[in-house]
Amino acid sequence: MIPRRERGWTHGRPADVGEQVVCSPSLIAHFEAGRRTPSLPDAHRLDKALRTDGFFVRMRRTLGKVKFAEHFEAAAEAEQLASLIEEYAVSLVPGLLQTERYARAVYRGFQPHDLADSVDRKIANRLERARILDDPETPRMWAILNENVVRAVVGGPEVMAEQLRHIATLGRSGRVLVQVLPHRVGAPRP
Repeated sequence: MIPRRERGWTHGRPADVGEQVVCSPSLIAHFEAGRRTPSLPDAHRLDKALRTDGFFVRMRRTLGKVKFAEHFEAAAEAEQLASLIEEYAVSLVPGLLQTERYARAVYRGFQPHDLADSVDRKIANRLERARILDDPETPRMWAILNENVVRAVVGGPEVMAEQLRHIATLGRSGRVLVQVLPHRVGAPRP
């Protein structure tokens, strides 16, 4: 492995590495600070540019920080950097607003063959991800829910009642704005 300094890529210049890896300087800075994990394609490009013989690809596997499906990793990381999260939901309560029992019902319904350990891990990751709404220094959220979301009974009446109370509590916190788009309004308009 050839260190960045020996290659002429100085510590204060993530842009030097970014040009070689085809990433923005801010993304390289996030990788270096440990705030973000390189995607698999980024890890391959880092290994090639820095001649690290697969170090970054292997590092991804050993981090144990990969909590989400690869297609969702970037969105989960973006949430951590955002000042406002905006979401429009048509059929289900957004993940950040879900209770444990609601999330379990969703996973059982949409992934019925998952093993219990896998479902437990996914639910724990989802609930931990939702803790971003607890801290006044992290993003606020604006969620527009189609009326279908609050009318569809997911997990039974008790689970749904608990979920709706949770959404109301989050709305009263001042950190989450929740609006319900009634059916009679039709499609959202710009």
